[in-house]
Amino acid sequence: YNAGGLSSNVHRLMAQNIKGSMYELKLFLSVPTPLYYRIKKGLLYGYLMKKNKKNMLKSIVNAPSKLTSLLTPFGYVVGYFKN
Repeated sequence: YNAGGLSSNVHRLMAQNIKGSMYELKLFLSVPTPLYYRIKKGLLYGYLMKKNKKNMLKSIVNAPSKLTSLLTPFGYVVGYFKN
């Protein structure tokens, strides 16, 4: 682990590469995964939409799953408060 390495900047890097992040998220949610990870990815989806200044209503409608749609507003809140 390096301070300032990829793992310490993962959310910033994901926000900079929105297309790749959305592709990875859709792939992850297309296979059976434990609920914890689906919740985590749902929050990440909202966070990425907020960081990329996407419309929240459109983000909810276009979310890759129903659970992600429900979690998107909470991810927006995290994106609002987190740098």
